[in-house]
Amino acid sequence: MAMNLRLDPEREKALADEARRTRRSQADVIRDALDAYFADAQARTRRHVQALIDNGELMPAEQPYRRVTPSLVPTSEWEWETEREDRI
Repeated sequence: MAMNLRLDPEREKALADEARRTRRSQADVIRDALDAYFADAQARTRRHVQALIDNGELMPAEQPYRRVTPSLVPTSEWEWETEREDRI
């Protein structure tokens, strides 16, 4: 994806200096900075959630990501055989 990025003069100079120093393109420097930012954001979120669990404010799931398949079929044969008064 192509995009335009407007930088103030200080950031523009810092980006150009870093690209020159590391002999990489400015786009590569920006991509690496975004990767580091997102990785740090995920780590902060994990630490925050763990702190909530440790404080008892959040209970962890017993089986995280368990797939639940809804069923319209009765769970036992008994349910099929049950005669009910309200049926016609």
